[in-house]
Amino acid sequence: MSEEGKFLGVSITIWEGIQGVLAVVGAVLAIGGIFWGVIEFRGKLEADRARETLELLDVWETRGYLESYRALDDRIQGVLKDVPQADIEAAAQNPSILETLYQKASEQVLADPRAQKDFEDVVYFFERMHICVDAKLCAQEATARFFADTVTTFGQVFSVPLQKFPGGAPEFYSST
Repeated sequence: MSEEGKFLGVSITIWEGIQGVLAVVGAVLAIGGIFWGVIEFRGKLEADRARETLELLDVWETRGYLESYRALDDRIQGVLKDVPQADIEAAAQNPSILETLYQKASEQVLADPRAQKDFEDVVYFFERMHICVDAKLCAQEATARFFADTVTTFGQVFSVPLQKFPGGAPEFYSST
């Protein structure tokens, strides 16, 4: 047999087969690397979002927003304790009556300038939270777990003041 069709004593056909196999293995590894990179990138994004969500929670708890929310809740509860029990029961059965009850209670509470400041502080925080989630800087699911009930209750109790908010209803309220 002739030495012309060989390289290092091995047939060129075998070398071409090896080359083909290595090309396939290289392509598979390259595609696997791309998938791994995407998974790592998405994991890092989620970790960053989780960190931002925890920082948001820290801001809520340590910078006075939680205290403002609690102060408003205490004031609302103080107003509601003076409402006759029959009216409370009627409001529990009829959403229209409940809305009117909360409207009157929130207007009474917000007549106090300190309560008005607490209200504005809470609105500011919820707007900040909404922007964080909307911009995908905070994790939507984790933020919802921490704040969904709080935002919903606040929006229900202060519905009319939020609708009359200077510049229009805040985004966090409009999206609930």
